[in-house]
Amino acid sequence: MENRQREWGASEWLVALLDGPGDQALEAEFSDWLAMDERHPSEWADAVSTYREMGMVSPRFVSPHSGTEDDGQAGVSGADVVRMTSSVASRSRQGFRLGRRAVVAVTALAACVVALLMAPDLLLGLRADFTTGTAELRKIELADGSIVRLAPESAITVDLSGAERRLELLRGIAFLEVAPDTRHPFLAGMEIAEARVVGTAFELAEVRGKDVVTVREGHVRVAPKAFSDPSLADLHAGDRATVSADGSMARSRLTPDQVAPWIDGYLVAQDRSVADVVDDLRRYYGGLVLLRGATLPARHLTGIYSLSDPVAALELIAASQDAVLTRLSPWIVVISES
Repeated sequence: MENRQREWGASEWLVALLDGPGDQALEAEFSDWLAMDERHPSEWADAVSTYREMGMVSPRFVSPHSGTEDDGQAGVSGADVVRMTSSVASRSRQGFRLGRRAVVAVTALAACVVALLMAPDLLLGLRADFTTGTAELRKIELADGSIVRLAPESAITVDLSGAERRLELLRGIAFLEVAPDTRHPFLAGMEIAEARVVGTAFELAEVRGKDVVTVREGHVRVAPKAFSDPSLADLHAGDRATVSADGSMARSRLTPDQVAPWIDGYLVAQDRSVADVVDDLRRYYGGLVLLRGATLPARHLTGIYSLSDPVAALELIAASQDAVLTRLSPWIVVISES
């Protein structure tokens, strides 16, 4: 019993209790675990609240102190377990199957959702010449001597057969080192913007509905694509242009060595929102990352994070925001306001 109490966390207890409703010995061990540490009741409430949000359980709580029903934020007593497991058993009799059966059902449902989510990816794969998956980096040497590096979850098409060399970023982020060829200019397109170069090194990025071009070295001319009289931006080392769907363009500056740090395995955040930084880290984590709290996603942070260990990076973000990171499984991470 002591070994189980020492090693199990709230999420493991939740799975065990759902798997064995009515197991009085298990409920007694759980009550002992709750009493072992003053943090355990709040950890339990947080785990159940998260699972409830995911549609996996719908327990009701009774405060161990007042004996009255509350919203689940107070502590949880052994009586709560009885009420929760009784509710689970009742739902099970009505056709719901929890515990291991729930895992099978949720897995099947997840497979259907994944299939739906992957449909656009399959179509994209048919269009693309080169793609990357989650946490995958790829270096591509083109026939003209140019080098393309793809960040995770990215896709491009390439055509070097015409008078102009053409590359299109279909999704994600790409860093290009274009081989000079004055007779065959290089045209790099995205959904909204396009960049024309002769020989240079620069990054193309699709960022939350906007196209971003950032130059490490050389000269790039950027323009919105679908406008008869587009604005133009001549970019040099350290220049960045962000093009919106309405054709507007915002310019900013950074040092050239800050361009595409992901190539070297780092994410650099300079006064960015937690939500934006977590979105970037999701490309490197093969699971689900949930942000919980009214203010947490919009808070700003600055830092340098290693992309080789995205969970460690998420832990640093949580610590910097005085938030709590919980791993519900090897594939689910939750960051909650404390």
